Amino acid sequence: MDFEEGTATVEVLLTPEESKDQSLTNKKLEEAVKTLLTTEVSTKDYATESEKPESLETAPVLKGQLQTTGGVPVNSSNAAAYANEIVKPENIKSETIKGEDGKERTKITVTMERLLRVQNSKAIIKTH
Repeated sequence: MDFEEGTATVEVLLTPEESKDQSLTNKKLEEAVKTLLTTEVSTKDYATESEKPESLETAPVLKGQLQTTGGVPVNSSNAAAYANEIVKPENIKSETIKGEDGKERTKITVTMERLLRVQNSKAIIKTH
C-alpha cells in the first residue's frame, strides 16, 4: 500500500507458462484482491510449527477505503464483484523477474485507488 499516493497494489507470481493463460491470470488476481478485501490483518498469512498468526484487527485492512465504479463501498458481500471489475487487461501490469533460486517468474499486478490517502501526516478524502 502506498498511503501517500492513495493506492493499494496486489501482485501474484506465476510461472512464465501460467502467465500466458489470461483466464488463469485473471482468476489468480481476482482471488488475491478478494482475499485482501475480506481478510483481517494478522501477524502472518500462514501458521508454522513455531508460530501461529495473531489477529491484529477485526476488520479487513481496506474496509471503507474502496468503492465500486458505481460509488458503492466495497465490503465482503461485493468484494468478488469489485475484484472482477478491476481485473481488466488495461489495469494489469506484468514483469518478468528472477527469483533467488535463479528461476524466472512473471509478476502480475493490479493497482486499486483508495478513497483516503495520507499527505503531510493528514488524511484527506480523494475526490474524482
